[in-house]
Amino acid sequence: MEHKLQIEFICFTKRKLPLIDKISLTRKKLLIQTRPFKFGFKIKNIGDTPLGGATLQKIRLLSASGQNITETVDGTFHIDTINPKEEREIWIGEMGTYMHGLSSVHMQTVPDNHGDTIKTFQKNQFTGQVTEYNIINSWLDFFYIYSETEYNQDRANGLLIMTALFTTIVMLINFYYVFKFQIYPEIYAQRKADYEAKQSCQNNPQGDVLLKTGGWIKCSEYMKSK
Repeated sequence: MEHKLQIEFICFTKRKLPLIDKISLTRKKLLIQTRPFKFGFKIKNIGDTPLGGATLQKIRLLSASGQNITETVDGTFHIDTINPKEEREIWIGEMGTYMHGLSSVHMQTVPDNHGDTIKTFQKNQFTGQVTEYNIINSWLDFFYIYSETEYNQDRANGLLIMTALFTTIVMLINFYYVFKFQIYPEIYAQRKADYEAKQSCQNNPQGDVLLKTGGWIKCSEYMKSK
């Protein structure tokens, strides 16, 4: 009997600060050269019949960028019965590697029932499109490992953006307080003085108005200037 499994490579990078793990969900999923990461597989039965268990074996991580590096996982990993449309995660372990760039993960999927076969499918992480892998009882997919240089550059860019954002916020706060406690009071005082001067001239057109800069001016001249 033929079974159909959709398999996805899942992982997260262990960070030095647990608080960052809780906040930075995106970076948590980035694999970085020489940094320890935990990985596994998300497996979904997309066929019409239950799979009565299977074994994952000969798991290997290889460089697909021309580096002669292969990471081999010892041992086998068993998955219990999976019903149609059922999905589960199985975590394989933790590792670190010197490889970086485009990489691939390979494994064999051996059904418990002799005579059964497993046809595996890959899910495109960018489009969500599901495609069949053309080797029975095997699976392969690709993932990316950032180099230390790429990661450090990305982090430096992030710090620059945060610094620029912080500087902008500080400038806006400073402008707010300068406007509130210096500029606005002066504008308000000038408008109040003009209003009082106009009221005074309307009540006594022949009178004088005290200027803000000192000195007096006739109401007739003051009203012409306004």
